[in-house]
Amino acid sequence: MGTSKWALAAALAATFSVASAADTNSIALSHYEPIHQLEIRNMSAMAANSLGDTGAGPIVMSFDALGRGFDLELEPNIRMLEAARQNPMLDGVEIYRGQVAGEPGSWARIVVANGVPRGMFFDGEDMYAIEAPGDSIVDSNVPVVFRLADMQVAPGSMSCGSAALMTSGQAALESLVGELGTMSQAPGAIEEIGLGAIGDFEFTSDKGGDVAAAAAITDRLNRVDGIFSAQLGIQITVNLIETFSDPADPFTDETDAALLLDEVSDYRSTTPGQNANGLTHLYTGKNLNGTTVGIAWTGALCSNFFGAGLSEGNGTPTFDSLVAAHEIGHNFGAPHDGEAGSPCESQAGDWLMSPQLNGVDQFSQCSIDEMADDIANARTPPGACITLLPSIDMRPMLTSGSSVLFGTSSVLTYDISNIGSIDATGVTVDFTMPANLTLDSVSPSQGTCTNTASSASCDIGDVPGQATRTVDLTTTPTALGAAMITATVSADVDDRLSNNTEAVNVSVDPAVDLVVTAPAGSTVRVDKNITVTATLENRATLDATGVTLTMNIGSSLLATTASWPLGNCVIMPQEVTCTAATFAANANTTVSVTATGLSAGTPRVNYSISSAEAELAPSDNSGSVRIEVKDPDDSGGGSTGPLFVFLLSLAALLRRRA
Repeated sequence: MGTSKWALAAALAATFSVASAADTNSIALSHYEPIHQLEIRNMSAMAANSLGDTGAGPIVMSFDALGRGFDLELEPNIRMLEAARQNPMLDGVEIYRGQVAGEPGSWARIVVANGVPRGMFFDGEDMYAIEAPGDSIVDSNVPVVFRLADMQVAPGSMSCGSAALMTSGQAALESLVGELGTMSQAPGAIEEIGLGAIGDFEFTSDKGGDVAAAAAITDRLNRVDGIFSAQLGIQITVNLIETFSDPADPFTDETDAALLLDEVSDYRSTTPGQNANGLTHLYTGKNLNGTTVGIAWTGALCSNFFGAGLSEGNGTPTFDSLVAAHEIGHNFGAPHDGEAGSPCESQAGDWLMSPQLNGVDQFSQCSIDEMADDIANARTPPGACITLLPSIDMRPMLTSGSSVLFGTSSVLTYDISNIGSIDATGVTVDFTMPANLTLDSVSPSQGTCTNTASSASCDIGDVPGQATRTVDLTTTPTALGAAMITATVSADVDDRLSNNTEAVNVSVDPAVDLVVTAPAGSTVRVDKNITVTATLENRATLDATGVTLTMNIGSSLLATTASWPLGNCVIMPQEVTCTAATFAANANTTVSVTATGLSAGTPRVNYSISSAEAELAPSDNSGSVRIEVKDPDDSGGGSTGPLFVFLLSLAALLRRRA
């Protein structure tokens, strides 16, 4: 990206900030409802799926709320997914885009994480938000839905000035739209700009770590993409998400928004992964000084240094999305609406780019007009960062994880996706396997494949725009270490060839197969001893190391001794723990525990074995045996035991002889 023209603009460009204490106490909902009858169905099969099994294909998400039913027709937001699937922290997070069924001009952006949906959608008249439990100002154990018009923001809490009345979320939306202008009628994204996202230490720790922070950023920016795609026709493609769980992140403890923005710009300009994108946006968990919740350079598209902005991430996902959209709007060249001295000073009403954030997601016509020149410049080489979305764009991606276990076969799944907007024809994909990973079989979701032990070739056929086909490779590792697989896709026409090949290292990790075989049940009396012996096996072809064997003993028994030829045991009254440095491959051994009966009952002895290596079959790593503890044997005091019967019989015999 070029820097020279922005070096001059730096002295002239103003930064724009939004004021607020991003505090959910400043936000109120006048009305919301829990989602009822939530159902997610596979669109192609129209068969009900569990929420955790939405898969990678088109879906219909149906639910009831606010006195009506909603059907959202969704497809994977593949360009967002492309970055997400390169980030292992986002495994299990599905990112969707789409529309409200039967509603022209509608749009939807939904993320499903841990089986729970969240996001935003527009039905052609009203904007709605879905917020998940634990990530909303609403105390609910199920997702809730509300209109942005029903989200109220306290006056002065989120603005550069003060207002006499609370302002609605719908007003903030309209403010943004007002600043975007005539392109608010854009039919959908036809261009894209790459964005690198950052979550600083404070944001990452507040969300609960890297995984949750990456998912939170994905949800927020997926909503931002909906706003820009629908109103500007420009897709926000999140190519990079960086989170920092270590306090030593690239930023200081600075809470002055302008100074922190300088730090973000410095980081962007010196980080290739960030300045390869048209913009960088930081979500911070810091409480910025005063009421400021966001700041960004204006008219800074494509600039290595100035293409940056930031916003607090301490609020709800819905409002955080609007704040980020506001700041990114400044990057696009939109000034504040209705602010003295602004080119949009005369713009009346509440819009997304109003100086006081208010929950509106609409750009004004003035905003769109002001951004037009910046967008045009960002399309112009050299250094262009807004580009046409490819009509046909095929790419392969390994989606099933990057490791397999030695000693067993594994299925590796590839997505063969058309990121473009129209059908790709004549799609083929070729795979080349490494020496230590044998290819057993290949199964495509569409088309046919042929394979040898070291390669495969698949004829997939046609793939519609924004659609994905899958290919499953069943493999068997033959040696430990890195295994590089190369996948190359081709089509009759492909507008972007740079992403047609993926070479990825799959790690072949050591694994063992430890097995516990518990003994048969037995009986012991109180105050008597019993020895139980279990058989242990390592059925793998690799030695197990760092082996731990634990035996938990029911309270009716007291462990007294233990013996395991492989290692040493520590004995506690109801637990025995044994450790061994090595358990040889294809070997077996026994472990014996002697215990004393304490009281009548039917306690269990539970066995569990583990090692430092991964386990091929965890289900047989444990076992148990039930021991019956009986009352003590008593031969006196009216006992009818064997000795007593014998004595009675002997006395009777002696009387007869007398």
